[in-house]
Amino acid sequence: VVQQIQSINERRARVGRFDEASQLSAQQEGETMIERAEKLSNSCQRDKEYSKAALGLGSAKQFKRALATADRISGLKQRDGVMQFLFHEMAVAARDAGEWTEMREKDKSISTPEVVAVLYIKAADVVHPKDGITAAELLREAVKNIERISDSGVKAGFLLGAAAVQVKMDVFTGLEI
Repeated sequence: VVQQIQSINERRARVGRFDEASQLSAQQEGETMIERAEKLSNSCQRDKEYSKAALGLGSAKQFKRALATADRISGLKQRDGVMQFLFHEMAVAARDAGEWTEMREKDKSISTPEVVAVLYIKAADVVHPKDGITAAELLREAVKNIERISDSGVKAGFLLGAAAVQVKMDVFTGLEI
């Protein structure tokens, strides 16, 4: 038994070192891309490098640095796309940490109702075994965002997803959705 526990602890330590190394390398790679972008004279190439750097920093959970880098993108449409992705990643990180208030704050910056609906449905699914009241609130927010979706087929799919989570808590309300 002692050997098995030691083996498990050693594997966990190896995985932890790998996770730290991958985050560090993503951050270093992002910094390298920023330096490379600053040297470029072509604004399209520079924006491309800034975008890659911001997304890399976002995946390493370096959100402040990622947002600052994304803000340097001169193309408004491209900047908005990168910012939307970063806000989504920040909301997902808050959701995964169980920080529902912070998640709600971050989702206000996301303009696509489909993305926000997925965020809320997944959050409700995660929280419902522990806190039914919060899960119900999250599903109400998801349904509000689903109502903003114009494509009826997409809307129906999202409603089915929300209903599947709701049925786990209350069958009748799930059928209503």
